[in-house]
Amino acid sequence: MDSPVPAGTSVRTAEQFAQNYNSGQTFIPYNYGWLRNLQKYGGRLTPPPYDFSKITCPVYIFYGKNDLLTVPQDVPIRFFFLTSF
Repeated sequence: MDSPVPAGTSVRTAEQFAQNYNSGQTFIPYNYGWLRNLQKYGGRLTPPPYDFSKITCPVYIFYGKNDLLTVPQDVPIRFFFLTSF
């Protein structure tokens, strides 16, 4: 790859991003497949959504107009998820 994108990430992080994107959902944990999910997520076939009420520190959202992973219209939606608890 001659591109700096994705710089500083892992295959699992990129795969989780793809899982979220392909499922049409956002902010869900990594999907290991139904068998491993049963073990990892306490008997659930699919990963549970994150509990944002557990976030107790300030959260800052940064994006750029040339960001390849999001569009400016999605930023308020992400902000809502983080502040609606």
